[in-house]
Amino acid sequence: MHTSNIISKHINHKVFSSFIFILLTMVGILFISRSVGYFEKSVAGQLDPKIILNILMLRLPDFLSFLIPFSIFISLYLNFSNQYSSNEIYAIFNTGTSRLSIVSSLNKQLILILISVLILSVFIGPATKQMSEEIQTFTSFEKKLLQLQPKILNSIPGSAGKIYFDSMNQDGFTDVIFIEPNGSDISIIQSKKMEVLGNEADNLELKFYSGLMSLTLKSGDSFEITFNEFIHPINQENSTSSVFSFRKVFDFDQSDNFINFQWRISLVIMTLSLIYFAFILAPFSPRASVSAQFVPGLLIYILYLASLIFYRDTFSDDSKVLYYGLWPVHFTYISLITIYSKSNYFQSLIAQTSKRQIFLMAIILTLMTYWIAG
Repeated sequence: MHTSNIISKHINHKVFSSFIFILLTMVGILFISRSVGYFEKSVAGQLDPKIILNILMLRLPDFLSFLIPFSIFISLYLNFSNQYSSNEIYAIFNTGTSRLSIVSSLNKQLILILISVLILSVFIGPATKQMSEEIQTFTSFEKKLLQLQPKILNSIPGSAGKIYFDSMNQDGFTDVIFIEPNGSDISIIQSKKMEVLGNEADNLELKFYSGLMSLTLKSGDSFEITFNEFIHPINQENSTSSVFSFRKVFDFDQSDNFINFQWRISLVIMTLSLIYFAFILAPFSPRASVSAQFVPGLLIYILYLASLIFYRDTFSDDSKVLYYGLWPVHFTYISLITIYSKSNYFQSLIAQTSKRQIFLMAIILTLMTYWIAG
């Protein structure tokens, strides 16, 4: 029993320490990548640089819900692959410790990781993502408006509209004339006061008080409407960064809440599947090289993630039953990996993998990663 406890602590420590190292490394890389993108927007005048750190911290739960599954998969996969390659695992077996006992010794750690992914992905991530988008859009738009000059005709940022105002203070704009073309039509709003309202991530609203709206149509007809309060939406155009930011993973934005929720649930299922994959793919031949161990496993992970993204983007309201947790993708990969592992085909294939095959796998891996990250 004492020997089993020592082995259990040793394995847990190795898995956890490598998991933390991989996770922190990936978070750092992702933070740098996203920061470059945000600073590009800042240089273009689309984002206040003072809020970049706030945005990154608000997006951290979403980053972790994606990086935790990757980190635990790589940690388990490398640790157990190395144990088989170095024959360390057989020394452990000689102590009377079974493979099932080794897996069971990691239960608490793995359950904690699954719960963390569930909470971060389903509950915390959506809320903090929305907050970051609202802060980013509203703050940058507000900053642009503060740069407008009184008593001249200004262009509205992110809109075809023009605005003239007499003065500006903390309460808004006074004596405003707002002009907006809409195809061949044109609308003019004259108002004593205007203020900016925050709305959804990609939309803001201008609220006018005590004014007159004139609408001139292509036909030549015109209408005038007086109002006490009038709200006009402003659609904001979000530019995309040229750096790798994994937008397909982190910035997936579907108006349908159903597929948004199922995508987040699929990350939890993916975590469980990857843990399973790590255990059944680890027992390679002791003669297998490090690259022969690592590259195929990482390729499986990237293909798995790419399949989930591709399948998610094919969503249609007519077939919701096929998109609960994106289960067809999980079922397919679990079935294929299980079949190959039971037949020993996968392991023998890896053991005989040549440098040329590894190079081809690496090329495929690079291309798939580029597609996901772009």
